[in-house]
Amino acid sequence: MTNRPLDPEAARLPEPPIDEPGVNPDPLTGAPGAHPVGTGLGAVSGAAAGASIGAAAGPVGAAVGTVVGALAGALAGKGAAEAVHPTVVAGADRGHHTHRPM
Repeated sequence: MTNRPLDPEAARLPEPPIDEPGVNPDPLTGAPGAHPVGTGLGAVSGAAAGASIGAAAGPVGAAVGTVVGALAGALAGKGAAEAVHPTVVAGADRGHHTHRPM
């Protein structure tokens, strides 16, 4: 059995640049700028911190703290991963800001 796409037009579309260095592609969509490891680690640590802080308000507080902490941690983790391994800007904007005076 072959793995051919059902739509012949879909076979002509270019694949996302997954192997291009510095793009940090999303594993599912191929969109640049995703940091799944940093986002995941941030979400897990944020959820743990939020649950422990929210536990002071009881079980409902722990549940709300888990959700809020996971969201905040995911954003913080993505920001930290972007700071450590920045996404390279592709196209005409590349290098544009290095030649402009401040």
